[in-house]
Amino acid sequence: MTNQKARIIAIDGPDGSGKTTQVDGLVKKLEDKGLKVLRTRASGGTPIGELLRKVSLSNIERTPEVDLYISLAMHTALGQDMKQKAENYDVIIIDRSPLAILAYNAFGSQLKDVSHAYDACERMLRLWDIDDLLLFSINDNELFTRQQERLKIQPEQTTNYFEMQNNEYKRRMRNGYVKAYEFVNDLAGLPTNLHVINANGSIDQVGATIAKALNL
Repeated sequence: MTNQKARIIAIDGPDGSGKTTQVDGLVKKLEDKGLKVLRTRASGGTPIGELLRKVSLSNIERTPEVDLYISLAMHTALGQDMKQKAENYDVIIIDRSPLAILAYNAFGSQLKDVSHAYDACERMLRLWDIDDLLLFSINDNELFTRQQERLKIQPEQTTNYFEMQNNEYKRRMRNGYVKAYEFVNDLAGLPTNLHVINANGSIDQVGATIAKALNL
């Protein structure tokens, strides 16, 4: 790439939808092309973000408002970090995006005033200046199967605050991603290409869909 600013790609969707696996594959594909790639994650990604991630995933009781501000702090730190590093990389790939603020903090946790979450999401989208945002769509049965398989491989996930929430929370969270998509799609002046990715297929099938969406 000859642009001074790195191409910023964010991949988001429900836990268990295959984001991390596809991030792995995308990083390898781009590095094989000789590109310099920075891989990071929205829940964490910076020294202070990683400390806040531990708090966010812990089972410490908190209100939805507190969760929102923890998430906003992590996203702000990551956005500022990317601004500083963008000239040193060809591509920055992020596991998750500001859409998670709406999906998890607003709708999943039932924030009383969701306007605060919408405002936070928009501010972070503009700070991050994402070029391509890939939102994974997956049916409930396939998602449940993958979540159960992941828990067998990573039993520590059973202590993850968000994994511990009940099915109704997770239903609200998935609906939150639909609301988030509608919100981003209607935002004026946002230089972000929004791609909905069918994540129900095999790893190779989903990877091929991503490559096509990104013109790789």
